[in-house]
Amino acid sequence: MFELVHLRVTAMVAKRRLTPLRVLKVFALLTLTVVTFFVLHRIHVDKYALDSVIRIPNILPLRNINLQNQENLKKSRCTLRRLLRETKSSELAACRRVQPVPGSCDEAEQLFHSKSPATCHHQRKLELCKINQSAGGYVQCQADICLSLISVGTVRTDNGRVKWQKFNSTSSAEKYISSLLHPSTHKLHFGFCYIACETVSDEFRINNFINQFWYDDDFHELEEVQILLLPPSHAELPVHSSRDGTSRVNKNVNINMIFTDSVSHQHFLRSLPQTVKLLQTLHQNMSHKVSVMEFDLVQGVRSRTFETLQLLFSGRIDPSARPFSTLELPPEPLKTEVLLQRLKQEGYTTLWLEDMCYRWEWGLSKDLRVFNKSLSREESWDRLQKALVKAGIDSMEVTLAMCKILNDNGVPDIFHGPDAVCYNGKHQHEYLFDYLLLYQKEMLDLKQSFFTFLETNIGHEDTGLRVQSLDSTLSSYLQQAAQQENTLTVLFSDHGNAYGMFVEKSMEGHIEMFHPYIFLIIPENVASHLGSASMSALLINQHRLISHLDLYYTLKALVTNFTLEVDKAHEHYEVKRWGLLEIVSPNRTCDHIPRIMPNLCICTNFDMEVRKDSYHALFAHLALGLLNNEIQHQFHQGWSDHGLWRGFGHCQQIYLVDFTNIRKTFHGNNTITLKMDILALPKELAGQQAVNGQGATVYLSSTIFSSRYFLDSGLTILLV
Repeated sequence: MFELVHLRVTAMVAKRRLTPLRVLKVFALLTLTVVTFFVLHRIHVDKYALDSVIRIPNILPLRNINLQNQENLKKSRCTLRRLLRETKSSELAACRRVQPVPGSCDEAEQLFHSKSPATCHHQRKLELCKINQSAGGYVQCQADICLSLISVGTVRTDNGRVKWQKFNSTSSAEKYISSLLHPSTHKLHFGFCYIACETVSDEFRINNFINQFWYDDDFHELEEVQILLLPPSHAELPVHSSRDGTSRVNKNVNINMIFTDSVSHQHFLRSLPQTVKLLQTLHQNMSHKVSVMEFDLVQGVRSRTFETLQLLFSGRIDPSARPFSTLELPPEPLKTEVLLQRLKQEGYTTLWLEDMCYRWEWGLSKDLRVFNKSLSREESWDRLQKALVKAGIDSMEVTLAMCKILNDNGVPDIFHGPDAVCYNGKHQHEYLFDYLLLYQKEMLDLKQSFFTFLETNIGHEDTGLRVQSLDSTLSSYLQQAAQQENTLTVLFSDHGNAYGMFVEKSMEGHIEMFHPYIFLIIPENVASHLGSASMSALLINQHRLISHLDLYYTLKALVTNFTLEVDKAHEHYEVKRWGLLEIVSPNRTCDHIPRIMPNLCICTNFDMEVRKDSYHALFAHLALGLLNNEIQHQFHQGWSDHGLWRGFGHCQQIYLVDFTNIRKTFHGNNTITLKMDILALPKELAGQQAVNGQGATVYLSSTIFSSRYFLDSGLTILLV
């Protein structure tokens, strides 16, 4: 008899070493996977065998959760939002989305619409130079606000540093910038240049060099810097492309991926009204000659980005493997080359844009296993360029300017603020979308096939408000992208928000964590290319249970040199070799979806509600004891293999206060899964919490790493 226990903890612990007697609350999502050929009630767990391995906390009084359930009945009914009207095909699917608990819509309204998102209006816009596209790319600069000469900086290709040139007059600066635009010069740049000078007053100052996470000697403290976007350099185009402007025919479908991290399907619809209205208009108004597809039932792979992107680009996933921790590099790089190198063989250019700094520990730098604090800037740059070549990524372009933007905002990444990431009076994401459109227009003019990928982490923060500032930019961009007749646009996310008040307060927040969105914008030309059978399949599959693995096979089907066969490792998931371009099974359940635990199924009746009793309390105590041991074990273990410190030092032992939302799932392979939420606190605070429910919140999910225990009773336990 074996049991596999999965525990994901977004926990609250009082730390003696850091904050003495501070009240911190533990909120845990517990998944217990029981692999047995016996029914659950016949499993016997030997307490003494368990005591030999873990410390089981003393039982404290548990809160009466029935009072909370009675209150839920009094709350208003909550309905699921939809972009498009439900069709008859939705009635044929076995999976129906779990209905939100009563009151969760009111909770979301209070959290996400009680105040407006932050703006960048507090910053004045500095415009030293501009490009008049309507006048054939005419460059115009003004120096009347400068105390010093204008300098123009471009990123060097050999080491990634900024090369500055000073100009004695505005006309010479204009001439130099114009030379960067002209195709005949073949001057290599990365889609932007810096323009700097010392200004007459401080009204343009953006609080540079405050709370820096790294010192950047490429910029002078007294100078104000404008980021000027440039059309892509023709020197970077493939040899077969039409660099000289001569006519060529592009028969490929361009692929445009817009990825928003940590935004669920429902949060997209509640947070981006302008974008929602635009998509509805595009779909309903026949004059636009565009179809919009909304996939209702996208099951998340995991509440983390890497595993989703790995599945999307390479089809690789192993739900039984030990997940790497937040502080570790992934065990293998993101295998984007599986898809992108095939696209390059078909003549595509590939562009990757994101709002991360390539010199920091997140984003593509981490995903490709490039990041290493011990390397110099030059070494990091060289390592990145080699990784990009292997990954099939031609360029990151204006992504290279994100280090400057983040540094001026006093943060190394945007995961925990600020409320608005601004630079020179514009949101950070505006630079990315403006350049994306500039790049795509240039490729379309050259009849050059392209694959573009834009990732924004604007939704990756705990308030859930910041993503609303994306609405105007995204809707404006999509209005123009929809007019690209030969371009398939894929809007998608990886998962919903994994932390914040909505996840803590509402069970709907838990479900949304594993319910990302996928929308397709399909112009008429692309629809003709796909064919009527594929378009009919897409219509039906909008209401079938799918995952990012289906999207992987869909993208493969667009590339002619792929062998369209389902990998043997994927046969269990009932995917089609043409992905969503074939009708997927209406009988799919979450057992047919690749999921890495802990994970909640978005389908109703997949999990059965279980009574709260002393038997299930044993599992809660067991998991909590393992958590106590694991926190201490990590710290005593010391440095990890990657030179990162694991654990947070000595912590008080935490005790069980309550466990709720107990659910059981019976799988077809004689496996039973038991899930529950755990609330715990240090001993001296747990009794008080059981009475009045007070406590503050901090998340320590990064401290939890995989660990196996083999018990005398034959029990196998895995923490993730």
